[in-house]
Amino acid sequence: MFEGYRRKQRIVAARQAGAGLYTNEWELAGDPQTLVDSILTWCRDTMATSRRPYGICHFDIALTCRRAGQLPRRLHLRRGEPLHLYAETSELVAQLRDFIARESANTAAAPGKLVVALSSWGDITHAALMRS
Repeated sequence: MFEGYRRKQRIVAARQAGAGLYTNEWELAGDPQTLVDSILTWCRDTMATSRRPYGICHFDIALTCRRAGQLPRRLHLRRGEPLHLYAETSELVAQLRDFIARESANTAAAPGKLVVALSSWGDITHAALMRS
């Protein structure tokens, strides 16, 4: 009964400690498709180096667009799988393309930065298991 609770607490502690969290940023300028390709390549490379204990390969991605004088705009994609990063028709790729296209359309008015955070559930689980 208490083992499930302790396991959950270890996972929460690992997340709070930053285990499995990777970030990168890009200038929101130029061709939107080139930016999407660059982000997907970074995500693929990052996930290729992630741990996958017990086959846990899911990840979450959060994108934040920041412009001076404006509220940040965000996109959160949860429970992605590595295959979603390679399938051009995946919902993840479609949502990423739509978000980048929408934000790139506003670049002429105010240039911005795009911050991407990827959270690897395999790395989080590995870190939590190491705490046992």
